Amino acid sequence: MPKLKSKNAAVKQVTKIATILKENLDSKLGEWNEAVVGKGELRDVLGRHGERLKDVFTLALKKFNVSHFLDAEGEIEVKVEDYDKPLLKIKRLKKWR
Repeated sequence: MPKLKSKNAAVKQVTKIATILKENLDSKLGEWNEAVVGKGELRDVLGRHGERLKDVFTLALKKFNVSHFLDAEGEIEVKVEDYDKPLLKIKRLKKWR
């Protein structure tokens, strides 16, 4: 299990996860404005490091209550809709190029 020592470290990690989510959703869905990803799908969407990144995300959510974050470029916004499952709602902030 990964270790996060502070909320700042947790925010950095979930920002990286959001960037990977954006890239993988672009390749899988093509043109999209909004997507909903469940915990089971999260590992598949995150790609080859999906299991570890899913664990990092779950730890950041439970330990530091990081439930709303952006990717590094500020193009997508990720919100946790349901804490039990967790269910992520991903929304594109900038229009599709």
